[in-house]
Amino acid sequence: MSDSTWMSPEELSKCSRAYDVESEEFCSPIPTQNVSNGEYLPKPQSEKQKQVEARIKELADDAFDVDKAELFEPAAAAEHGLPADTFVVDDQLHFVRGNTRTTLGAPSLRAIAQGGQTAEGNFFSDAFGFPKNPFNPDGFRDEAHNEPYYPWNKALAAEYLANPNKYVNEVNAFTAPYSGVQNLDAKGAGDAFHFLRYIKSIYLDSQVTVGLISNVTTFVAAQPGTNLPVTNVDEARLAEILTAAQTANARNFINDIAGSRRAMAHGLLYLGRANLEYIQYQVENHRPDAWKGYCITHAAQPGRSALSTGPAPNRAPLDTSPNAVMKLWRHDDQEVAYPTFELITKYARKLKDEIPGLNNICVHKGLAHGMADIPEFGHPADLPAACHDFPDLNFITYHSCIKDTFFDYFAWQQVVAAERGAPGSTRVVQGRRVPDISWTTEFCDLTGRFKNSFAELGTTFASSIITFPTLWAHLIGQLLMFKGEDQIVFGSDSLWYGNPQWQLEAFWRFQIPDQIREKWGYPKLTDGAKRKILGLNLGRLYGLDTNVKKYNAVPSNYASLIPKQLKNLLEFDNGSPDLSADNLSKIKARYMATGAQPSNMRYGWVRTRT
Repeated sequence: MSDSTWMSPEELSKCSRAYDVESEEFCSPIPTQNVSNGEYLPKPQSEKQKQVEARIKELADDAFDVDKAELFEPAAAAEHGLPADTFVVDDQLHFVRGNTRTTLGAPSLRAIAQGGQTAEGNFFSDAFGFPKNPFNPDGFRDEAHNEPYYPWNKALAAEYLANPNKYVNEVNAFTAPYSGVQNLDAKGAGDAFHFLRYIKSIYLDSQVTVGLISNVTTFVAAQPGTNLPVTNVDEARLAEILTAAQTANARNFINDIAGSRRAMAHGLLYLGRANLEYIQYQVENHRPDAWKGYCITHAAQPGRSALSTGPAPNRAPLDTSPNAVMKLWRHDDQEVAYPTFELITKYARKLKDEIPGLNNICVHKGLAHGMADIPEFGHPADLPAACHDFPDLNFITYHSCIKDTFFDYFAWQQVVAAERGAPGSTRVVQGRRVPDISWTTEFCDLTGRFKNSFAELGTTFASSIITFPTLWAHLIGQLLMFKGEDQIVFGSDSLWYGNPQWQLEAFWRFQIPDQIREKWGYPKLTDGAKRKILGLNLGRLYGLDTNVKKYNAVPSNYASLIPKQLKNLLEFDNGSPDLSADNLSKIKARYMATGAQPSNMRYGWVRTRT
């Protein structure tokens, strides 16, 4: 093989081919040192990487009665990774309607998951408009990689590199102002968050057993393309990334073709007496499996004429003026939220056998760095009263109330401050002093005693596990200690961050480091706790059979099965790209059926001399 590279002769003298250095019996599918493609001088193997490699070898020798080479083959990886019998419920999944009226920041969310240009190279989020991390404008560096823009999901970078133009078109289809039709510049554009991509990613390419299709009440105060206020749910519908009808019918289609309950659907939680009729309409017509709300969106009518001035209840008068815009809201508002909760409680009791999860109130809280500490923006002060006053409702708090936003530098710094004993950096919760991580620690403090309060992990896990793992250790440690393993549920927030499988694998493999547990008193994250969090807890809340063998596969020809009526409802105005198995996938399947295994051999350069 040619040794032509972009490195100088001096740099090349410090390197060797990876296949000359790595032992054949230790050919891990995950490199334990930097491998260069020849465009840059690779970093030497760090001490931590050496420790990881030694530990993997040790586990292969001592923990498993298998040959080390076999351990790193896909079949063995599946056996010793996330077990095949793991019941997984992903309670926060997104796709976008065809003629999207709002982006919800989809390109920026995909950008941070893909990553930007790093010392390792190969990551190019700037290709679709983000040369810098969109959630780290000051260029702070993460804990794990000392990078300002390190990828969470490297598979997205590989997808970009395989076909840059197609990838950029797929993501950028949602960035133009609404003009009445989806802005598509090339065939296949918009696929990144399309319904067909959703089915493939969740049911064909991941171990998700049951997926909950989520949606978003409108963030905007004005109707798209106008200066007219959003005063009711009909006007709000234009700005929803997915309507209640679209969500429910997508669920029905997936379950019909699978012949089992593989999908669930959120209803849209619009609050206030003027919106009670729409709650009733959704129950009677869409049969939602649960409810999804956002305190920070314009979803209440009538709502308060002013925002809260702090955590205490909002005493501002209701705005009942003609054509008043819908307002932000809080759980403990007896005049705004309580009538809605009372109606849902009534329906949940009536339909408990038909819709076991209708009493699940799933609400976005957190991801509000730099914003005031008020419940309308995500502070948890409004939750205790609602949990107390509505014991028959389950309040599932999405993102576990973390205040930091996607790049969790500031939350990590709160942990760093607590570790060095900085004044004011800790909080006493249930008699234990722990790092005070805004607003998650306070959420644990305020709701830990309520068995109808649940912590959800969507985005909070994804945004910390790769770049700020010490922060994640403290987050899950506090949730386990103060909420308990029965009160935590998993969500991936896919498709924003690509296929959810990388998160499932990372969650299963993670352990809280002993030194952190011993210092702060956190429980162990056992395999039993992981199974509860990944699916068993939500199985209980939604009345699901937790035996994965009871669920049928979604057929690979799903795209051809979508009826014209559903295509019209989901606004397939620009055709329906076939994302089912292509010829290469079929060739690969035949190859794997012969028992063949990839060698995991690397042909790049590794640093052998300094």
